[in-house]
Amino acid sequence: MLYYDANDPAYSDLIYGCKDGYLRKFSNTAKDDDIGVTDEAISSYVTYPITPLSEPDVKGKLTEIVFELVGGSADGEFTDSDGVTYSLYKGDDAETVLEDIIDGAAPFKTAELTGSGRKNKIRPRMRGAYCGIKLSNSNASESWGINKVMFDTRRAGKV
Repeated sequence: MLYYDANDPAYSDLIYGCKDGYLRKFSNTAKDDDIGVTDEAISSYVTYPITPLSEPDVKGKLTEIVFELVGGSADGEFTDSDGVTYSLYKGDDAETVLEDIIDGAAPFKTAELTGSGRKNKIRPRMRGAYCGIKLSNSNASESWGINKVMFDTRRAGKV
């Protein structure tokens, strides 16, 4: 990487040298990776911290979850969020939940969220000691962002 400080500020930028021999620069508005002749979808995901659903040695029930995607403001500088897929994982210990996410195990529930702003309540009725949430998007010409994830839990018995 090299920051090129040109005489004309319009041409100043952080330049990346890539393995394929091209020089590239970062773009806030690009929704695809430039890989030379063609563009490729940017595959991205985030895993929220593994969360206990109740106090130690007690199972909990995830009764509702609400997602709020970025955007929705009429005068905002950036574009609104495109769709994002959420996946919910559960387990009796945090390590198992994280391993399931990393290994690509089947989630308890997965669905796609579309449009910007606050989404309707989702009532998964998921029971376990720990919960993991993975948000992802691998679609071409799409970008996404998240403001908040809110949820409610109840006690549901011993582990």
